[in-house]
Amino acid sequence: MKCTGGKVYYSCGPSKDQPVCGGVTLPTNKGTDCIEGCFCPNGTVLHENKCIVKEECPCKFRGKYFLPGSTIPKDCNTCTCSEGSWICTEVKCRARCSAIGDPHYTTFDGKTYDFMGQCNYYLVKHDNFTIEAENIACAGSISLVKT
Repeated sequence: MKCTGGKVYYSCGPSKDQPVCGGVTLPTNKGTDCIEGCFCPNGTVLHENKCIVKEECPCKFRGKYFLPGSTIPKDCNTCTCSEGSWICTEVKCRARCSAIGDPHYTTFDGKTYDFMGQCNYYLVKHDNFTIEAENIACAGSISLVKT
């Protein structure tokens, strides 16, 4: 039997799952002590039908592969490709809310709402402080600021 992609032939190879990049394993035959075939040598993993060392495993993001050491942004954090997995910083992201125009509101989690009523709305209500907005009808194209 001729093996390709860096695999080696074993007349009695491991019957357990063969390790692949990213930690997912490819199933092999179950219930037997060993099977004949081509396998990656010890210390290597399978990626696109080739055997490579785990440190060379790329990471996948939105259908594209990234080389080990590559970084991508995720919100206010940075993710780094390491051994086929993304390792991300865990910085707590800052957030803000807004009330703009006639009346458009954006919450801390980025959701937007439009409330057309003449009402008061809490923008922030916390133990130490409260921010409240009041919608009022305006008689023209310029908004009034009520203090």
